[in-house]
Amino acid sequence: MAKQKSSSQQKPFLLVIDPAVKRPEISSLKLITSLTKREVFYHLPSMSHFGPLLDVDPGSPLLKGIVILGSAANMNERLPWKTNLVKWIDKFLESGVPILGICFGHQMIASIYGAKVNYALPDKTKYSGFRKVELLPDELWGGKKKSGHLVVSHCQIVRSCPQDLRITAFSSEVAVEGLRHHKHPLWTFQPHPEATYEFIEQRNITAPANAKEFQLGQGIVKSFVKYCD
Repeated sequence: MAKQKSSSQQKPFLLVIDPAVKRPEISSLKLITSLTKREVFYHLPSMSHFGPLLDVDPGSPLLKGIVILGSAANMNERLPWKTNLVKWIDKFLESGVPILGICFGHQMIASIYGAKVNYALPDKTKYSGFRKVELLPDELWGGKKKSGHLVVSHCQIVRSCPQDLRITAFSSEVAVEGLRHHKHPLWTFQPHPEATYEFIEQRNITAPANAKEFQLGQGIVKSFVKYCD
């Protein structure tokens, strides 16, 4: 497990899991790292040995939060690393450890709870760009409704809301843009709140005319990291 700050695992830390299969999401990692004074440990389960994750204890007081990023993989693919990751994260979902699942992480967690995940459009077209999303009241963003644009880059969507979760975000294109566990500090998003200019450049998404287009998403990530602290 790669360290982003020099120290040992004897200090409180955040864990960033990057299920990338083509290109590590370094810009997203940099954003998260910049928002916390905690140690940030980073792992690529699809590109490296899965073993280091097995050493992380759900009951450890040092583990302050988990972020699961997006992936070009999808929930229909039978991949050994994905099977291992599903089994691993399942132990943490109701442990009380704060968790933020993004895009693939959102779909994976929703599917563990029983949601159906499949392609958004019959021709498997990819949603890519900025999408206006409505946020319902939640403590993570101040308990009020919010609305704004978030970066999207996905082919599949969550089709239903499992019993243990509630919808926290929606749009005119996707009914389940965000989910929250009823009792535990677990949030997921179909869009990419952690997106940066580098993130959209890598996907050939047209840059916004105003940097404020990133504020809603990055504000959510900042609030999550603060919650973990």
